[in-house]
Amino acid sequence: MHWIDWTIVWIPLIAVCYIGFKAEKYVQGVSDFMAAGRVAGRYVLAVATAEAGLGLISVVALFEMYYKSGYAIGFWHALATPVGLLMTLTGFAIYRFRETRAMTMAQFFEARYSKSFRIFAGILAYISGVVNYALFPAVGGRFLVYYCQLPDYVNCLGVPVSTYGLVMAMFLIVALIIVAIGGTVDLYRLFKRLKELHRNVLDDGRVVGHVNADDVALVEQVDHVTIQEAHEAERRLADALKKEAEHQHRKTH
Repeated sequence: MHWIDWTIVWIPLIAVCYIGFKAEKYVQGVSDFMAAGRVAGRYVLAVATAEAGLGLISVVALFEMYYKSGYAIGFWHALATPVGLLMTLTGFAIYRFRETRAMTMAQFFEARYSKSFRIFAGILAYISGVVNYALFPAVGGRFLVYYCQLPDYVNCLGVPVSTYGLVMAMFLIVALIIVAIGGTVDLYRLFKRLKELHRNVLDDGRVVGHVNADDVALVEQVDHVTIQEAHEAERRLADALKKEAEHQHRKTH
């Protein structure tokens, strides 16, 4: 292989890992990890949605589809792209979902229906995700083996090992590293901050410690807390902060 071919393979991989490590310092909670801290604008969301839906398996599938059937087969798909982009930019139906502050569809289903339906939706999403994303490293690994003209097997301590399996394992390891950069840290920070929040805000609404606005988002990130309870906690926290501000105002005057 020419060095340009290896550059095409390694530069995107290094870039993704670098962005993952650099973005870790901005992850302070579960909402940051799953919902970009709820601060992403419509343009960022529109681009991120398109980027998240494009992968190596999509490129391979599109090339094969157009090569065998021509461009006419993708006519309606081409029309769906600007329509989806327009709906994302205008916030049609999406802004109502964001108002619920739900980070997953399962969490939204709990608020709309019941907790049992949330569990069912979560299990269904997990199973379908495992089946779906099992194809991604498989197709990507096969493409990389053929593109890089790698041998079918490599010798590891005298034992022939499938190159295809090694490439798939590399894809999965890189994905796990990127996820683990923020995932495990977020869980630790979440429960640590929740304990501080429970100590700082008493049942009578009196603030005895430092509480910031981001603490409200932490409440709704725990699985056993529903959206209604999170809003109730937000109201209590706002009342407590208001009482504390009035108390400080009376002390200064």
